[in-house]
Amino acid sequence: MHRKSLAKAKEKLKLLTKRNRGRNVRRVMQEVKEFIRGWIGYFRAADMKRT
Repeated sequence: MHRKSLAKAKEKLKLLTKRNRGRNVRRVMQEVKEFIRGWIGYFRAADMKRT
């Protein structure tokens, strides 16, 4: 994966976990879990194409 992709993912996680969003901790964790699951699924498929 490219450095730029990783930086974008980190930025998205920072936005999801900001303290001033006014969300319940469980809801934040659910959003983070969904984001990470999708991100890993996408890049796992991308890495498989190279092998």
